[in-house]
Amino acid sequence: MCALLLCLLTTPFLHAQPKEGYEIEGHFVGLNDGAKIITEMFVYVPGDVLHVHKDSAYAKDGKFMISGEVPEGPRMYLLEIDAKVARFFMHLFIDNGQHLTIRSDRDLSKMGHIVLDELVTYDGSPTQYAYKLFERFGQVYDLANEAIGYDLKKVRDSLGYDTTSVKYLIQTRRDFAKGTYARYLSDVTPALRPAITFFAKYEQDDHSAFWADVYDKLDNHQKESYLGKSLKQKLPLLEGQKMPEFSLPDPSGKKIALVDIIKTGKVTLVRFWANKSVARREFDTELREMYKKFHAKGLNIISISTESDETNWKAALAIEKYPWFNVFDSKGKIVVDNVYHELGQVDHQNTTNVLLDKDGKIIAWDTSGIELQYYLINALGN
Repeated sequence: MCALLLCLLTTPFLHAQPKEGYEIEGHFVGLNDGAKIITEMFVYVPGDVLHVHKDSAYAKDGKFMISGEVPEGPRMYLLEIDAKVARFFMHLFIDNGQHLTIRSDRDLSKMGHIVLDELVTYDGSPTQYAYKLFERFGQVYDLANEAIGYDLKKVRDSLGYDTTSVKYLIQTRRDFAKGTYARYLSDVTPALRPAITFFAKYEQDDHSAFWADVYDKLDNHQKESYLGKSLKQKLPLLEGQKMPEFSLPDPSGKKIALVDIIKTGKVTLVRFWANKSVARREFDTELREMYKKFHAKGLNIISISTESDETNWKAALAIEKYPWFNVFDSKGKIVVDNVYHELGQVDHQNTTNVLLDKDGKIIAWDTSGIELQYYLINALGN
């Protein structure tokens, strides 16, 4: 890793950098004349990731040149090569003022690979170099978290519920996040700094408290970028922060405020859901069991539906007969998208929950299963 960082820190950028916008210069063996090259920018919207067509060019003698402007860069792009033999893709994290050169000596006309990310060399873009570093690091980070999650399930399956084992595994996950911050994010090396906002977006579901420190250490260009603004939106939603308030109608039309629910209990679980949410019914079963066991001890649950049709929402409630508070946020437009920035909630995809303490501060984000049970026992007793 140290050798790689040294290489990145000393890599010469041979091309003069464009004053405005970006330039991508491609050199590919076997690229047929007339092949179309397109750059598409990633745009995150509630429930989806879109590719917005930005710029295009045509190949000649195995070469091409694309130029354009990165809005609120740096941003992630998908570069597509529509050649005779196949359509090839690669991911680019680029900014304005960069002349990025992409080269490959492998013959495209004889390649079966569709994704070229690991088969090309890059020069002239510090953001791209940093992205490639963070990409590998992010994969390791995710695998480690998944391994801890697997161990938590294993504890439940093989030992029943063992409080001590669960406690240490949860603490291990938190220590791992803190170690990650200390090693890679607290004192960011020049090689990694250009992509730190990308890593924050990549770990969109990570609500560790250290992200506030990461944001504070961004330079002005990073803070004003699209990804920097996205990180800023997440700051009020980090662990230890007081959950932003909402007031939404229940099935009768009566407004229910989060602060009033928090006052009546010791622990509050805020659930974002829709009728088509993935694994909703499985999570329903778990919540019913926990509500039955812990409600009398101080657990309250309030579910925010982001259904597009209020009639469908009421019909679902009539069938499910949830015993907890239920409120409606049509298509997530009132608070879910604008305040909590829960991507993927409208009508489908995910069920997300946030556990709050007696003061309304976030204990854990998107916790369920044996972890949720641990937090409830810790706060309310067995």
